[in-house]
Amino acid sequence: MKKTLISLFLVFFLFVPILFAQQAKFDEATHLLEEQEFNQAITIYSSIADEGHSSGALWLNLGIAYAQLDSLGKSKFYLLRAERFPETKHLAEEALIYVDERFNRRSAVLPPLPWDRFTDYLIISVG
Repeated sequence: MKKTLISLFLVFFLFVPILFAQQAKFDEATHLLEEQEFNQAITIYSSIADEGHSSGALWLNLGIAYAQLDSLGKSKFYLLRAERFPETKHLAEEALIYVDERFNRRSAVLPPLPWDRFTDYLIISVG
């Protein structure tokens, strides 16, 4: 019984500070996200993920940050991960609709390919 209490005591005092440190990092990154410091927020969120932590809020915020930087592929990747968590499912679905709409608009305004420009030039020059 005494060994169990000592073990619980050690686990509690060793593990809890780590959780508080992760929460502090997450809060700092969220503040940076709100201040539109997207690259800095991504760096902190990514370091949290690299340490093995996973949550809907983490993936959602990474997806939002990448969307703001117009990195829509990465944004979609993280939003799909956030969609798997019940607490962020609805927000992730809404954000995915936004990202998909931006993908569609982006593809509609691609510049003409070089060979298309060349053939158009030939048609105008010859005709």
